[in-house]
Amino acid sequence: MNDLTQILNQVKSPFTDEEIKHLIKIFIECNCNMDDFYKRINLVSEEIENPYLNQLYSNLFSNSNGREKYVDGNRSWHFISSSKDALSIPYEMKDRVPIYRIYLNAKGKDKAKIIEEYIKSCEEDGRIYKLKYSVKDGRKDEILI
Repeated sequence: MNDLTQILNQVKSPFTDEEIKHLIKIFIECNCNMDDFYKRINLVSEEIENPYLNQLYSNLFSNSNGREKYVDGNRSWHFISSSKDALSIPYEMKDRVPIYRIYLNAKGKDKAKIIEEYIKSCEEDGRIYKLKYSVKDGRKDEILI
């Protein structure tokens, strides 16, 4: 395989032509802004309550090992970070640091366990963290680190 073929394989779209056509059709039929379109294509099923998240919240704050956690949220998402500064994003682009994101699709008990273990790991190593998770299950992007 030559170098050009290797490069093309690395940047090849993960979507098939049919998937792209389907997304375009949804966008046209949606007749909505990009935020609404994003929400629509990321819902994989009906959103349902995750019964493990209340216990997760209790575990996180009762076992904080003396470290503070900051939570912000709305009806759809909860944001958890190791500091108040980590929750805020500078308004000016020049003041921002590069952001790398990891999207996880875990539901139910697995979702709560991943969040809890990630935070425990960060706290044990003294790392700063910030993540958000959907309050309900039913999305493709349940957890964003």
